[in-house]
Amino acid sequence: MPPNPPPLGQPQINIVQKNNSGCRTLLFVCLGIILAVTFVIGGCVVLGVWTIGETVDQVVESVKETEAEAKASPITAITWDAVTNARSPDNTLTELQQAELRQNVLGKRVRWSGTLVEVTSGSHVALHVSMDGDSKTDVVIRLLADQKKSAAEIAKGEAVSFEGTIDELGSEFLHARLKYGQIAPRP
Repeated sequence: MPPNPPPLGQPQINIVQKNNSGCRTLLFVCLGIILAVTFVIGGCVVLGVWTIGETVDQVVESVKETEAEAKASPITAITWDAVTNARSPDNTLTELQQAELRQNVLGKRVRWSGTLVEVTSGSHVALHVSMDGDSKTDVVIRLLADQKKSAAEIAKGEAVSFEGTIDELGSEFLHARLKYGQIAPRP
C-alpha cells in the first residue's frame, strides 16, 4: 500500500532505501586490486634495486681486479720510437707485417717519457703527452683513479714519465692511448 500523501502545500519527499552492500563490495575489490598492484610494483622495485646494487658491486670488483692485474703486468721493452718508426716511409715492413706488429703491441704495458700538453678530467683523468717535445698530443694516458693528485701537480710543458697498457694505436701509429696509467714518481 502506498504511503500517505503529505498534507497540501508541503513538498513531497520520496524516501528510498538504498542497498549499500553492492557499493561496498565494489569499493573493497578496487582497494584490493590497488594494494595488490602496489605490492607487486614495490617488490619489483626492491628486487631491481637489489639486483642493480649487486651488478654495480660486481663491476667495481671486476675493475679493481683488472687494474690490479694491469699494475702487476711486466713492463715491456716496446719504445715509442719503435712504434712510430714502424710506420715511417723508410721502413721495409709489408702491410701484413705492420698489422701484426700493431696486434703484438696492443695490450702491452710500457713505460715512456714525454712532455705534458694537458691534463683533462671527465669520466677519468687523462694526461695528454707530446713524445717529441712539440705542442701536439701524441699519447693520451687514462690514469687510474688514485693518480689524480699526482696529475694535478704537473705543469704544462713539464717532462713526465708514465706507464700504462697500450689500448689503442691511431692511424699511421701517430698517436696512442694507454689505459691503467700511472705517473712515475718524480725525483
